[in-house]
Amino acid sequence: MAMISLKKVNEHREAEVYREPEYGYGTTIDLDGETVEALGLNGALAAGQKVTIQAIGVVIRRSEELEAGDDSGGKDTNVCIQLTDIEVKQTGPANAAKAATMLYGDDD
Repeated sequence: MAMISLKKVNEHREAEVYREPEYGYGTTIDLDGETVEALGLNGALAAGQKVTIQAIGVVIRRSEELEAGDDSGGKDTNVCIQLTDIEVKQTGPANAAKAATMLYGDDD
């Protein structure tokens, strides 16, 4: 299966004081110091650097609820996946400015 973007599409972008996150809740992975060390990433990664992640997980929860609209067949499905194994590799040099633009868009 091909990778898909998790970035949200905001069709009503206006000048706002509060900028809604462009990625949905639960789409980040936080690794503690022990895990970073186990992955051999101490000092290897910098903010703005792209990484490739390969992981294995187990679905531990799936829920369904009815939606008011018909855009997804009337049901909204949520899935919680417990990652059990992970590999993280750097895929290029860090570029904080480019990463910020990718994550938050241009300031125009």
